[in-house]
Amino acid sequence: MLILFLIHSNFRPDASMSGLAKNAPFYREPNGHPSPNTGSIKQGTHENFIQSAFRNFRQNSLPITADRFVSPAGKVFALSEPPRFTESLGKDLLILDVETRPLDGEGQILNDRPLDLDHATFDTMSRLDHYMYARTHGYDYMLVKALESDLKGSYTKVPAIQKLLPNYKFVVFLDGDTLFPYPHVPFEWLMNLWGITNNTLIAMPEDVNEAWSYDSRGGLILNSGFVVAQQSPRTHELLDAWATCPQETRYEGCAKYKDDWPKEQYTFSNWVRYDFNRSEEVVAIPCTHAMGYPGATHGGDICHGELMTHYTTAKGETSAAVQKSIMQYMMRELHRQFHEEYDKVVLNEARK
Repeated sequence: MLILFLIHSNFRPDASMSGLAKNAPFYREPNGHPSPNTGSIKQGTHENFIQSAFRNFRQNSLPITADRFVSPAGKVFALSEPPRFTESLGKDLLILDVETRPLDGEGQILNDRPLDLDHATFDTMSRLDHYMYARTHGYDYMLVKALESDLKGSYTKVPAIQKLLPNYKFVVFLDGDTLFPYPHVPFEWLMNLWGITNNTLIAMPEDVNEAWSYDSRGGLILNSGFVVAQQSPRTHELLDAWATCPQETRYEGCAKYKDDWPKEQYTFSNWVRYDFNRSEEVVAIPCTHAMGYPGATHGGDICHGELMTHYTTAKGETSAAVQKSIMQYMMRELHRQFHEEYDKVVLNEARK
């Protein structure tokens, strides 16, 4: 799809896309990217088209203060109280991807050759979705290439969030199989819907209802594939407790999950959330809103990713889902433009 090729060709986070302080614990390679190979994509190619596409998405955005959102299927999501967020957070909100693998192979996001959709990996497609969403709404975006140390794999998201949060009001982490199915819905509106307040430290979706989805106290665990962290001193205490849980200086038995699945997801739900349990501190986003995907049958067949999709067991469907989420706006705009030129492009053959 042309739009995804162009987004990939412009995937160059630079200083203008960053709220990082100068002494931040991350750095960028020269020019934001390795030198292109022969035949590689060129930064700035079709820049006007890309900017036009983002403007089109923004023009179709749901107002942040809207009292409801109606999905294409006709389902109504209505706010239960007046919106807390009434203006865009802009660069005070970071959309964050974290990865420990190189991501420079065929079809991967950091490979600078033109993207072939037939060979694009699922996490390339999802990260372009995240990048597009951030650009559409004026948020910051970063893909952190994390180093593994004591914490490996998916657990590296926790120190990454912890290190970046001082530069933002909110950090929104997403797994490589999580998507925004409705890119025109701003994140501020979603936070209004989910009841995120000034007291909220962190928000995550309830996991699907399976036998393994409960902690040792019988509570349904929260899924760490989608994490919303709000800047505050107490949030940093929480993140520190979460990152150091496997050291067992505070939580006995936690070391087992440094390497064993479900790693950071279980350590948070089994230990950390019970220490940060003041009113509204930990928000559990409904599973129906932010877990699963269309057609999912696990977890009682009720979590179908109505507002955020998480393709946990169907990663192969990610590419088609990203393309659909983009094309619903592109084709709508093309249809509108077609009718603007109706008199020029439609000819009625006269009857004899």
